[in-house]
Amino acid sequence: MVKRRMISAVLGTAAAAGLTMVASAPAQAVDRNCYDGNFCVYQAREFNTNYPMYRFSGADANWSDQSAIYDNDSSWKNRWSVTVKVYALANYSTVNTCFNPGYQLGSSGSSSQNDNGRSHKWDGTSWC
Repeated sequence: MVKRRMISAVLGTAAAAGLTMVASAPAQAVDRNCYDGNFCVYQAREFNTNYPMYRFSGADANWSDQSAIYDNDSSWKNRWSVTVKVYALANYSTVNTCFNPGYQLGSSGSSSQNDNGRSHKWDGTSWC
C-alpha cells in the first residue's frame, strides 16, 4: 500500500513537471535589424544591438516616448529613400544632423551629434 502511494506520488510529480515543461515556451530573440524604409536610432555606438534601438517608418516630433534614445542616441542608419534630419529639440527645432539616403553613422565624432537627438523627420530632398 505504501509502495503504491509512493509510485502514485512520483508519477503525479513527474506528470506535473512534464506539463510545466510543455507549457513553457522558449524565449524569442528581439529583432533589432534595420530594414529598408526605416530610420533606425541606436542607444549605443557602432549599432550595438545589446542596447535599445528604435525603427521609425515615419517622422517623430518627440522622442520622449522612446526614453532609451531621447538625448541618448549614439548611432543612426537611414534606410529611407530621402534625407532625414535629426533635431536637437522636440517638434523639429534646431537641426542637429542630416542623413542622406543609405547613410549610417556608427560612432559620432562630433559631441553635438552624440546624445543630442529629440525628434526627426524626412527632409523631402534627395540629398543633404
